Amino acid sequence: MAWGMIIAIYLFLAGAGAGAFLIAVMTERSGINKDNEALIKAGTILAAPLVAIGTLFLVLDLTWVEAGKFEPWRIFYLYTHFTSMITWGTWILTLFMPVSFVYGWMKLKNPYYTNTALRCAGAVLAFATSVYTGVLLGVVKAVPFWNNAVIPVLFVVSALVTGMATAILGSFVFGGKTLPDFFKPLHTGLAAIELLLLFFLLIVATHGPEAARQSAEMIVSGKYSLYFWGVLVFLGIIIPGVIGATASPKAGKGIKALDALLVLAGGFTLRALILLAAVPVTLMN
Repeated sequence: MAWGMIIAIYLFLAGAGAGAFLIAVMTERSGINKDNEALIKAGTILAAPLVAIGTLFLVLDLTWVEAGKFEPWRIFYLYTHFTSMITWGTWILTLFMPVSFVYGWMKLKNPYYTNTALRCAGAVLAFATSVYTGVLLGVVKAVPFWNNAVIPVLFVVSALVTGMATAILGSFVFGGKTLPDFFKPLHTGLAAIELLLLFFLLIVATHGPEAARQSAEMIVSGKYSLYFWGVLVFLGIIIPGVIGATASPKAGKGIKALDALLVLAGGFTLRALILLAAVPVTLMN
């Protein structure tokens, strides 16, 4: 199974959309007010479109790229193979998109609208979506680097971080100026956890099969090392973590936008590196 940049785009958009919804729900639970209503509105509204666009990339890969030619009827197989993780994920995505769309639409009309059942259902499906993006890789036994229990946890944390960035950028459209007080410790904490999980993933890989070790070496010191250390670690995690720890919740849009864009660049790079560095077992024989 050869997955490349198309699947990386899917994993990134699905994670960011699911994370944006979760961040919006967390913010809503802290109390809706004039300072955070723009962020809540942005997080709930952007969730469905981002996941939908990401899903289109997944369908494109599975019905065209993987098949070698356009076979649209393959989309129906996605819903019927219940022994496949892809089928379970397809159902999760299919349920999450309308739920998040309805809740986002209601928030667009009235930012103070709330529906506990809809919000909880959306949060559960959003969390399942973020987990699924990591589990999807983990079930591919032919790629030892992906068959790592750290990846689903790492992708959930990354989904929250990129979701926060997405909600912040989206809030500017609705006049958002300040961030909730809990964003500062949450942002810093998630950055630290993401960094630890990332290195733990690589440590586990270096102590695994030869194919996994080659993948880790490719990322840390091989042809992808510049993207790993420069874009992902430094620009995508460390710098945003420092900004999150030092900047005021009332900081200007410029610093918030820079922080969010760096986080998003790091989130995409994370998924691209994990996919591009895959070394199948068959190549080691």
